[in-house]
Amino acid sequence: MRGRAARRVLPALAGAAGIAAFLGWIAWNTQAGERLPRNHSLGWDGTTYAAIASDPFGWILTRRIDSYSFERVFPCLLAYVAARALGLPLAMKATYVRAFAVLNLLVIAAAVAAWWRLARAWAGGDPGGP
Repeated sequence: MRGRAARRVLPALAGAAGIAAFLGWIAWNTQAGERLPRNHSLGWDGTTYAAIASDPFGWILTRRIDSYSFERVFPCLLAYVAARALGLPLAMKATYVRAFAVLNLLVIAAAVAAWWRLARAWAGGDPGGP
Protein backbone atom coordinates (compact mmCIF):
# COMPACT_ATOMS: atom_id res chain seq x y z
CA MET A 1 0.00 0.00 0.00
CA ARG A 2 1.17 3.46 -0.78
CA GLY A 3 0.14 7.01 -0.28
CA ARG A 4 -3.37 7.85 0.76
CA ALA A 5 -4.59 4.29 0.96
CA ALA A 6 -1.92 3.40 3.51
CA ARG A 7 -2.67 6.50 5.56
CA ARG A 8 -6.33 5.46 5.74
CA VAL A 9 -6.07 1.69 6.10
CA LEU A 10 -3.16 1.27 8.51
CA PRO A 11 -4.61 3.40 11.35
CA ALA A 12 -7.95 1.65 10.92
CA LEU A 13 -6.28 -1.76 11.13
CA ALA A 14 -4.29 -0.71 14.19
CA GLY A 15 -7.43 0.61 15.86
CA ALA A 16 -9.39 -2.53 15.03
CA ALA A 17 -6.57 -4.72 16.33
CA GLY A 18 -6.47 -2.73 19.57
CA ILE A 19 -10.22 -3.01 20.03
CA ALA A 20 -10.14 -6.74 19.26
CA ALA A 21 -7.34 -7.24 21.80
CA PHE A 22 -9.24 -5.24 24.43
CA LEU A 23 -12.49 -7.15 23.87
CA GLY A 24 -10.56 -10.44 23.85
CA TRP A 25 -9.02 -9.60 27.20
CA ILE A 26 -12.44 -8.71 28.61
CA ALA A 27 -13.93 -11.96 27.25
CA TRP A 28 -11.11 -13.99 28.80
CA ASN A 29 -11.47 -12.15 32.09
CA THR A 30 -15.22 -12.79 32.00
CA GLN A 31 -14.66 -16.54 31.86
CA ALA A 32 -11.42 -17.05 33.79
CA GLY A 33 -10.95 -13.88 35.80
CA GLU A 34 -11.16 -13.23 39.51
CA ARG A 35 -14.37 -14.16 41.29
CA LEU A 36 -15.80 -12.81 44.52
CA PRO A 37 -15.19 -15.20 47.40
CA ARG A 38 -18.69 -14.81 48.91
CA ASN A 39 -22.03 -16.40 48.08
CA HIS A 40 -20.97 -18.53 45.11
CA SER A 41 -19.16 -15.59 43.44
CA LEU A 42 -22.21 -13.35 43.74
CA GLY A 43 -20.87 -11.20 46.56
CA TRP A 44 -23.33 -9.44 48.84
CA ASP A 45 -25.40 -7.35 46.42
CA GLY A 46 -25.23 -10.02 43.74
CA THR A 47 -27.30 -12.33 45.92
CA THR A 48 -30.19 -9.88 45.65
CA TYR A 49 -29.68 -9.43 41.90
CA ALA A 50 -29.57 -13.20 41.32
CA ALA A 51 -32.80 -13.56 43.28
CA ILE A 52 -34.40 -10.89 41.11
CA ALA A 53 -33.01 -12.49 37.93
CA SER A 54 -34.38 -15.91 38.89
CA ASP A 55 -37.94 -14.53 39.00
CA PRO A 56 -38.03 -10.93 37.73
CA PHE A 57 -41.75 -10.89 37.03
CA GLY A 58 -42.59 -12.10 40.52
CA TRP A 59 -40.29 -9.45 41.96
CA ILE A 60 -41.83 -6.71 39.80
CA LEU A 61 -45.41 -7.73 40.65
CA THR A 62 -44.80 -7.70 44.41
CA ARG A 63 -43.03 -4.34 44.63
CA ARG A 64 -43.49 -0.73 43.65
CA ILE A 65 -41.08 0.02 40.80
CA ASP A 66 -39.55 3.49 40.68
CA SER A 67 -36.70 4.70 38.46
CA TYR A 68 -34.06 3.45 40.90
CA SER A 69 -35.63 0.00 41.08
CA PHE A 70 -36.00 -0.14 37.29
CA GLU A 71 -32.26 0.48 36.89
CA ARG A 72 -31.67 -2.52 39.14
CA VAL A 73 -34.34 -4.80 37.67
CA PHE A 74 -33.73 -4.23 33.95
CA PRO A 75 -30.28 -5.95 33.80
CA CYS A 76 -31.70 -8.79 35.90
CA LEU A 77 -34.55 -9.13 33.43
CA LEU A 78 -32.04 -9.30 30.57
CA ALA A 79 -30.09 -12.00 32.43
CA TYR A 80 -33.31 -13.95 32.96
CA VAL A 81 -34.32 -13.70 29.29
CA ALA A 82 -30.83 -14.75 28.16
CA ALA A 83 -30.77 -17.72 30.55
CA ARG A 84 -34.22 -18.84 29.40
CA ALA A 85 -33.34 -18.42 25.73
CA LEU A 86 -30.17 -20.49 26.15
CA GLY A 87 -31.91 -23.16 28.21
CA LEU A 88 -29.66 -22.63 31.23
CA PRO A 89 -30.75 -23.85 34.66
CA LEU A 90 -32.49 -20.95 36.35
CA ALA A 91 -32.00 -22.27 39.88
CA MET A 92 -28.19 -22.28 39.70
CA LYS A 93 -26.41 -19.18 40.96
CA ALA A 94 -23.53 -19.82 38.54
CA THR A 95 -25.97 -19.20 35.68
CA TYR A 96 -26.43 -15.61 36.80
CA VAL A 97 -22.74 -15.00 37.44
CA ARG A 98 -22.07 -16.00 33.84
CA ALA A 99 -25.14 -14.15 32.48
CA PHE A 100 -24.10 -10.89 34.15
CA ALA A 101 -20.51 -11.34 32.94
CA VAL A 102 -21.72 -11.77 29.35
CA LEU A 103 -24.08 -8.80 29.75
CA ASN A 104 -21.13 -6.69 30.92
CA LEU A 105 -19.11 -7.81 27.90
CA LEU A 106 -21.92 -6.84 25.51
CA VAL A 107 -22.37 -3.42 27.11
CA ILE A 108 -18.62 -2.74 26.94
CA ALA A 109 -18.53 -3.87 23.30
CA ALA A 110 -21.42 -1.52 22.48
CA ALA A 111 -19.64 1.37 24.22
CA VAL A 112 -16.42 0.64 22.31
CA ALA A 113 -18.35 0.55 19.03
CA ALA A 114 -20.01 3.88 19.84
CA TRP A 115 -16.68 5.51 20.72
CA TRP A 116 -15.13 4.08 17.53
CA ARG A 117 -17.92 5.59 15.43
CA LEU A 118 -17.61 8.95 17.19
CA ALA A 119 -13.83 8.99 16.72
CA ARG A 120 -14.20 8.23 13.01
CA ALA A 121 -16.87 10.91 12.61
CA TRP A 122 -14.78 13.54 14.39
CA ALA A 123 -11.73 12.61 12.31
CA GLY A 124 -13.73 13.09 9.13
CA GLY A 125 -13.77 9.42 8.22
CA ASP A 126 -17.52 8.89 8.51
CA PRO A 127 -19.80 11.26 6.60
CA GLY A 128 -22.85 9.92 8.47
CA GLY A 129 -21.53 10.98 11.88
CA PRO A 130 -22.41 14.02 14.00
